Amino acid sequence: AFGELRGRGRGRAYAGARKLDGPVGTTPDGHIAAEIAGPIRNFHIKPAGDLPEIREALVSLTAKLDYDVKKHTLTLNPVKLTSAILGLDATGAISDCGNTWTAEKLSGTLDYDVAKLRVVLGQWLPTDMQLTGRKRVPFVLKAPLQLAGTDFRTFMRKLRFTSQVAFDRLATRGIEVTGFKNKVVAKDGKIKMDDFVTTVNGGRTVGSFYIDFRTPKPILKMGKTNIRMKDMKINEAMANEVLKYVNPIFTGSHARGRVTVECFKLQVPLTENAAKGAAIHARVQVDELDMEVRGLLADIISVFSRRPVRVRGKIAPFDLYLGNGKVSYSGLAVNLGDFDLVFSGSVGLDDESVDLQVSIPLTDKLLGNAGGDVRKLLEGQRITLPITGTIRNTRVATEKLLEQVTKLLQEAMRRLLLPFTN
Repeated sequence: AFGELRGRGRGRAYAGARKLDGPVGTTPDGHIAAEIAGPIRNFHIKPAGDLPEIREALVSLTAKLDYDVKKHTLTLNPVKLTSAILGLDATGAISDCGNTWTAEKLSGTLDYDVAKLRVVLGQWLPTDMQLTGRKRVPFVLKAPLQLAGTDFRTFMRKLRFTSQVAFDRLATRGIEVTGFKNKVVAKDGKIKMDDFVTTVNGGRTVGSFYIDFRTPKPILKMGKTNIRMKDMKINEAMANEVLKYVNPIFTGSHARGRVTVECFKLQVPLTENAAKGAAIHARVQVDELDMEVRGLLADIISVFSRRPVRVRGKIAPFDLYLGNGKVSYSGLAVNLGDFDLVFSGSVGLDDESVDLQVSIPLTDKLLGNAGGDVRKLLEGQRITLPITGTIRNTRVATEKLLEQVTKLLQEAMRRLLLPFTN
């Protein structure tokens, strides 16, 4: 019987384990067998390095153990652990390799609450991310179990693990993933998830990705197939928190529509300054766009036309790039029915700086009293205005307007008078 069970090691501590009761004995062939059962209160593991710290008020543990003294192997048949965060029901063997223990194909089932597990993994997830669902999945594990003095990168390079990632709902910044379940494999310093299929904002998303732990800092990368997110429904939060970094016209616009994104390149470091180190190339298009004319969009439209209350249209497919902390593109054409706006330039993720240009049509409002012959010569002509400032405080350089319109009118007059001058 075990009265008080306490252990200490460099970088970790277990405290408060009491009354783990059960028989223990030896066998003639050199085995030590034991059965233990009981609660562990104030359970606490604090590994060295950047491995996550785990705290549990109460853990229930039952196990049948058999230790082979000659082979230095501990057989678990089975071990069951239950807590508020995690449940474990496993069989297998653990080998003593001198200064570390290694799980030799430990297998069974994991039962976990993703909302509570999110607290443990908080340092790698966005602070506003919501996760829900309690899932039971199979697993197979082979890994060193000596956590003291082990940094997370070293631990992950040695990990051999096969299981499933599953949750009911993940939500952050207007993006909602529902009903996710897919196989995950950890091997050779990488965690891979191939050929996943899930639902994002009501649209179908497929693809593959992996997390590379062989680099100084872990990096999320695209796998063997492109990630394609089709027909995601745009909501107000998504427009204000995500699409505003594509173009500030979405800020406060109460936009609706469907967006499709296909990634050709994806590299995101899992660090605090991920935006600066991320590299993305994707093709984006928006259909059934419906948005209020406010802010930057209102400023632009009022230059060349009477401002409507709402506009409906689409954004034709365009290539978007993320690098050095900036979202950049050219040829972002917003078709709004009777007219279209074409944007190029960049928007900063961290400082929210705006360095864009917008091409607008030459309309009757801009041509004023120009005659019919001049208007005909200028048909289809456009002018370009710089947009600067920040996402929340953009400025359209309308002072450039008169200069560009005057040049176009002068050129039209020159072409109109050319036969007479000759």
